[in-house]
Amino acid sequence: CLQRHPSLVEWPHHFPWNGPTTSGGMATPHHVEQATHLTGIPRDNLAGRMHDPQRGLGCLVAMRPALPTGLPKPFAQFIKVEAAKRELTGVLADPELLSKMGGWSGLSEFYARSVSPKAAERLNQLGFSQPKQLFLSEVVRREIGRDRRVAPDMAARLGRVLTSERVERLEFTERNALLAMFAEMEFLMADGGWRRVALPPRDAPELDKEDQRIIAFAPDASVADSGYSGAALALYRLARYQSGYRERQLATLVAWAGAMTEPCRQEAVLRYILEGESGKRLADELRRTRPDWLPGTVWMLERSLLVTSWVESDVKALAAMLHPQEIILGGGDPVEQALEPVDPADFLEKVHTWWQRECEKKRADYDKRTLPPGFDLASLRDREAADQREGWFTFFALGTFRTIGFGYETSHANFIEQAQRAGWWSEMARAPLPTSPQPWIDRLEELARTDLIRIDYPQWRRMLADLYVIARWLPDYVEAFCSLPSIARDRGEGLQLSDAWRISASPIWQRHGFEGAPITQSLGVGANWMIREAIRQGFWDVDEQEAMKPYAWATTRRLRVLFEQSIGKSLGERADMDRSPEVFRIVRRYLGDQANFQGDLDLPLQIWSQSKMVYDPLMDLEKDPAMSDSEEEELLNE
Repeated sequence: CLQRHPSLVEWPHHFPWNGPTTSGGMATPHHVEQATHLTGIPRDNLAGRMHDPQRGLGCLVAMRPALPTGLPKPFAQFIKVEAAKRELTGVLADPELLSKMGGWSGLSEFYARSVSPKAAERLNQLGFSQPKQLFLSEVVRREIGRDRRVAPDMAARLGRVLTSERVERLEFTERNALLAMFAEMEFLMADGGWRRVALPPRDAPELDKEDQRIIAFAPDASVADSGYSGAALALYRLARYQSGYRERQLATLVAWAGAMTEPCRQEAVLRYILEGESGKRLADELRRTRPDWLPGTVWMLERSLLVTSWVESDVKALAAMLHPQEIILGGGDPVEQALEPVDPADFLEKVHTWWQRECEKKRADYDKRTLPPGFDLASLRDREAADQREGWFTFFALGTFRTIGFGYETSHANFIEQAQRAGWWSEMARAPLPTSPQPWIDRLEELARTDLIRIDYPQWRRMLADLYVIARWLPDYVEAFCSLPSIARDRGEGLQLSDAWRISASPIWQRHGFEGAPITQSLGVGANWMIREAIRQGFWDVDEQEAMKPYAWATTRRLRVLFEQSIGKSLGERADMDRSPEVFRIVRRYLGDQANFQGDLDLPLQIWSQSKMVYDPLMDLEKDPAMSDSEEEELLNE
């Protein structure tokens, strides 16, 4: 009947159909679904001979979308045989699993082309070839695409399906296919890049102790973005586990530790050495590689800012791991162990010869490490604060940050760069103060958040008060800085910078009409650094540079130790911006016209002292001469 009248879908009257029909005796797809329950009927059976691709039910499903797929919506409920291209196989045939895969683009293309395993078996019994099997691993591969990037929203979709229990139950071949994909997936990292699975997000719940210790100093490039949470985090952790990732290889930890610039992460490295699973091995390697920031002696370690909040027993245990030989031999104050002074002229000539050879490379490296990207001091020349407010604010901030310690010079630039990327550095610099301080209040509110887990660059953020003062009176400070050469020419080497930076109270500026809060303590020897950089970067003309050269020498702790050990001259117990002319006179006495060090002034001595002794940044902390010992102790504790 169907062969003679293909347009008909009525059942032939001689077919023994006993089920319900629509009015007029027409069979419905429900009838077909019931009639195709032919499981177990051999082909030589009467029913088997009645239904094949040329007759009966086989002919019907070949010509009309009457084949029940056996799949839930949104899959098609009835299709033609020619549309049945894939058979959902394994766990993919589970209706409960399919219900969790709504919205998967990797599955949607199969909605009108797939059948269940039972429907595929019926097709085989009707004499049709069986559809190609479709496994979960293939759908996952299509879902993540060729770039293999799994963003947090996609990870959440995958995570609701790819649970660890379900993956473990997969057939061996399919499970291996998924494991290979886990190793290929790329995830969004905290630095905004895409990389293979690494460490969980910093705020991830239920981190084990070892991960917590490592994440505390791991770079953002190896830590997942905080967007991975819930099902997305479960998928990330599954990928991490199944791919065999454990970022605990010693070489990786050593590389991270050597590249640390933020003090909070440097402290985390020290804490890991004391408590981590690979802490002892990491201590052994760091003794060999000796990163610049690592305190080089027990004496320096015990006085380092990095361990000020530690209990004494932990500091001693750390010292034993980092400096075991010194503990055995007995350590002491490095000044007490100082070598006998060498000939000052020979020493300074040696430094000068070294700088002639290395200055090009060392200059470029220093500027790259210590100045924020895009900062150009020469561009501020002849420009008032109103014209280039952010640039001037950045310059004074860099000077102020020197009170944290010259050992953190790279961190100063990194902090500013991070603030610039976040957008609030410019907002603070340009805010009209004191009428519109909202950007400053926003930064303070960030520190007061109840959900704050960790403060990045805590020492720098706590200097908001100093930065506010600079921003509040910035135009007057800029005018004063630009006027320093004329004051220096009038006074010779008698200019006291500590007096000059008490703007409103200093008689120096009475005729100029400048106003501003005193920033002598805020700048410290950073005032000398600002002058040196203005000379080095070509901010002043030649005559102005000559007038300011005596004031460009910062008496940091490492420079004072160097002078005492190698030149036999004491520069006092404290860093003092007003002792700069004395340093200049000493160097000029032995080097004459070469005292300028190729125009870089004290920079070669600062770098030399850093490379020849591992110092403690605490030594470079500035203290105003009028500060009492109790006030200094309070400052150091902060």
